[in-house]
Amino acid sequence: MSINVESVLKSADPLIRLALDEDLGAQGDITSQALVPWEQSAKVNIVSREAGVLCGVILIPQIYSALTQRLGKPDVQVDVRQFVSDGDVIEPGTVVASVTGPVQLLLSGERVVLNFLIHLSGIASRTATFVKKAGDTGVAILDTRKTLPGYRLLHKYAVRCGGGTNHRIGLFDGMLIKDNHLAAQPTPSVADAVSVARDYLHRQSLDLPVEVEVDSL
Repeated sequence: MSINVESVLKSADPLIRLALDEDLGAQGDITSQALVPWEQSAKVNIVSREAGVLCGVILIPQIYSALTQRLGKPDVQVDVRQFVSDGDVIEPGTVVASVTGPVQLLLSGERVVLNFLIHLSGIASRTATFVKKAGDTGVAILDTRKTLPGYRLLHKYAVRCGGGTNHRIGLFDGMLIKDNHLAAQPTPSVADAVSVARDYLHRQSLDLPVEVEVDSL
């Protein structure tokens, strides 16, 4: 399984809907409903406060599309214009995107948009820090499976935006022999474990990598 924009957007869809459900509940955005007429429209800019690596801007149109559907207004147009791309280095004050549409709608989706941007950009920025430290040593910064449930592809996408390298997505697309696997063997031997793993893949007609986790070189 490869991580591409299409798969990332697909994996984000249920998370976006969950985030909107959490924020809107049964009554919706009652503050905006009370204070802002539905007919009032505006254009707002999303502006960065800190320097870092951007990630999550591709989700903004999807978030507002899901919001219009949830509110029963699928025909309402929200125009999203993106000025920088995921993976770009941004500085404080960078205009990331502009969003034009009904003010009620913009306010109701604002926190969900920002939460995704902040969370994913944080991962991308942190990854970029480690990639920079590795420099030209030939060392690749890989990600792990230590992700929040449902966020696997989004987190790995963020790592890639920060210049990192995606490792296996799950337990199904590569073998990683760890200390606990070795401990479960009658005679713990790395060489024997690798041999058994390769034999298994051959019998299953699987062309997948076999790796061994090490504590030292």
